[in-house]
Amino acid sequence: VPDGNVPVDSVFSFQLKIYGDVFIDGKSTVVAQGYFGGEVLNCPAPGSRRE
Repeated sequence: VPDGNVPVDSVFSFQLKIYGDVFIDGKSTVVAQGYFGGEVLNCPAPGSRRE
């Protein structure tokens, strides 16, 4: 999915949906923000378990 063409809401919701399964806490938002910004390394330990 190319950046810029797709609204942030769509991408954000998509990331939240993916990480929502792993993070049943409010941390899903943090992971989504980190992933969207390219700072995936800044995500919590459970983030490494993304299959």
